[in-house]
Amino acid sequence: ARFNYERTGYPEKNTLEFFKFVRKGFVELSVTKNFILDLKKEGVEVYYLSNINIETFNYLFDNFPVFKEFKDGICSEKVGAVKPEKAIFSAFLDKTKLNKEDFIFLDDMEKNVNTAQSLGWNSVVYNKYNAKKVIESIFNSWFFMFSFV
Repeated sequence: ARFNYERTGYPEKNTLEFFKFVRKGFVELSVTKNFILDLKKEGVEVYYLSNINIETFNYLFDNFPVFKEFKDGICSEKVGAVKPEKAIFSAFLDKTKLNKEDFIFLDDMEKNVNTAQSLGWNSVVYNKYNAKKVIESIFNSWFFMFSFV
């Protein structure tokens, strides 16, 4: 949690306690879980690019089975950069060896999608308000051309 502590400016103990508290509030969104499982059923690789710290990611991996469906990915703490900083997007490509033309990046934050688009990534804002529409669009038009991040 050192990375989070440094970025927040709060004492390390407070930062650790905050992240422990936040973890208790995570819930699995069935529409997203089912989307990931449907992609996997069709043989599509799914990756993650996350601003959460390693401890929180490990908690999610251990407590939500859908996280085991990801082939690979990167957490911000590992690279010392967070979305929408361009460095984390570059680190993701370096780690996964993917070509930006071969996947669709989905994120719930427009600023992250904007950065990804500025780097030439196929990118879509995906959140609870448009999830069904985005999923339908992907399965109807883009589906077999891409992996998903």
